[in-house]
Amino acid sequence: RGRRYRNADPAGAEGAGEMNGRPEDRRVVSLVRKVAGITEFFMAVGPPIGTVIWFAVASFGHIVSKGSFNFDAAKEIVTGILIGLGGMPAGYVFGLVPAAVSGIVIGAAQVAFGRLHWPIVLAIGTCVGIRYLFSLGKIMGADFFRMPGGYGVPILTCMAATFLCWGFVQNWYLQSGPS
Repeated sequence: RGRRYRNADPAGAEGAGEMNGRPEDRRVVSLVRKVAGITEFFMAVGPPIGTVIWFAVASFGHIVSKGSFNFDAAKEIVTGILIGLGGMPAGYVFGLVPAAVSGIVIGAAQVAFGRLHWPIVLAIGTCVGIRYLFSLGKIMGADFFRMPGGYGVPILTCMAATFLCWGFVQNWYLQSGPS
């Protein structure tokens, strides 16, 4: 503000060399922001990755269920991947919640424990995929489990998408020394 209202401001922490908030509060807010950043990345990138993986795995499962792999089978896989690319916006409808759950768990674990090892990340993705499988079964009904690839498609999709997203964020917010 201008000079005219200088005396109207009450004396406070501004300019007195004091800091607002306790250090513990600032640390908690910093940790929450770090987890939120990782979760936001998973929510932005995970569903499109998951959509492509879903259609590729489902196409491959359909081919395996036929029992033969030939040129037509390869075309089916490519078609499945292209459908997945076109269906990316729909992937947000089905994949946003699992991506958020994976992001929260990976983010919290990474902020708390540092860099995670890949088997832990695959285990987290598998657990999210199993839960997602049962949620989709309740939403879609019994016919959902008759799809090509059956139970493995949601589990493999969540596991692979979690692993790929973690590949991007695995070095975010790591402690480089005492702070």
